[in-house]
Amino acid sequence: MAFFRKKKDDNNNAMVVSLRHHIKEAFGSINNDISQIKQWVNHFSEKSDMMEGTHNTHRSTTQKDIENVNRWIHFLYKHNQEMQTYVKEVTSNLIELHKKDNEIIEKLQKLELEVQAAKKAQKTAETQVRFRTKSGLKSGPGLAKPTRFEQKVIYQLKSKRKEYVIQQILNLVNEKKYLTKELEERIVKEKGLCGRTTFYDYLKELRNRKIIGYKDTGISKVLVEL
Repeated sequence: MAFFRKKKDDNNNAMVVSLRHHIKEAFGSINNDISQIKQWVNHFSEKSDMMEGTHNTHRSTTQKDIENVNRWIHFLYKHNQEMQTYVKEVTSNLIELHKKDNEIIEKLQKLELEVQAAKKAQKTAETQVRFRTKSGLKSGPGLAKPTRFEQKVIYQLKSKRKEYVIQQILNLVNEKKYLTKELEERIVKEKGLCGRTTFYDYLKELRNRKIIGYKDTGISKVLVEL
């Protein structure tokens, strides 16, 4: 009986030892699992911090981009307003210039009519003078003395003709760059507005009044309006 009891006790001790060994292995495995879980938790925590930092960086960059876009929108809006104001001013100036051009054209047309009327009056006056000469109404050696009316008409004709010829000279100078000889050809020979001497007198007067002058093109000197 003692022998069987001792054998039974030995078996129990072996089982206890084996059970302790298995429990120790189980706890060791559990500790290992806990350690791995901690490593994964730390890994995910680091990843989370990294992603949060990246997200904050992207959010900051996006905020700056939005601010830059807003500044550009404000700049473009302001520039557009300025351009609209500029276009309105230019349009207003163009309308005003167009009105002035029409006024100048009307004045030139009126002057043209006055010159034509003056030419007719001059022909009439010359006819009257020739008639008086042929009729024997003479003053001096072979010349008829004009009346006060004729003198007044002749003076007005000369004044109007001078203004017209000078305006024609200025118009041609503004059209293109003429040499003096070329301008003389246009005024004296082509248009027949005055004689050569009178043309150069008018030209000298315009130069003395600083209305026109000469510009050196490197090849020749041309007339320009000052």
